[in-house]
Amino acid sequence: VFQVSGITAGRLEEMYWQIVSISDALICSTLAVAIFAMIAVDVTENIKTEAETDVLSGLLNRRGFEARAFGVLSGPTVDAHATVILGDLDHFKSINDRFGHGSGDRIIGAFSDILRNKAPHDAIIARIGGEEFAIMLPAGSSIAAHRVAEAVRSTFKEIAPGIVSNEFNPTASFGIATARKDEGLLGLMERADRALYQAKNQGRDCVRQVA
Repeated sequence: VFQVSGITAGRLEEMYWQIVSISDALICSTLAVAIFAMIAVDVTENIKTEAETDVLSGLLNRRGFEARAFGVLSGPTVDAHATVILGDLDHFKSINDRFGHGSGDRIIGAFSDILRNKAPHDAIIARIGGEEFAIMLPAGSSIAAHRVAEAVRSTFKEIAPGIVSNEFNPTASFGIATARKDEGLLGLMERADRALYQAKNQGRDCVRQVA
């Protein structure tokens, strides 16, 4: 029998196949771990997306909006001049009371679609409350913000009556504020809310902006 350094050829072949088997097992184990890790990442991302998405509108919810807006207003690439638009559906409770929650849901869906269509592609759009919505625009958009809000307002006013069989004319009001230097999200949202309050106080169905 052929021998190499005292080891038979048969023994060498046996050792070879043992090494191959071990290598295959290690490769399969590593591959399985990698696949499991990828699945875990996907599941985690899906859970996060669901947690930050408003089911009815398909937009971000308040949690999702705040997470992204905080990122814009803080960190290494601070966007100190981002602009927030707050939109609120006028007399929404009376719509639900008079026409039912189904009609209210359809109005929210239609309004959300208009926001998606009229806002810039890099805007952060969310439904942050029952009938309240928020849009954050990047720096340099303070002038464009009024144009965006006005486009949403007029488009919604035009199509909304058909949602409730032309028996009611739903409208929306808007408040706009542009971030000041070193201003946090809370302060920015409070000023946008004051502008929205002005719009509500001055007859609704309009856009107001605070300096």
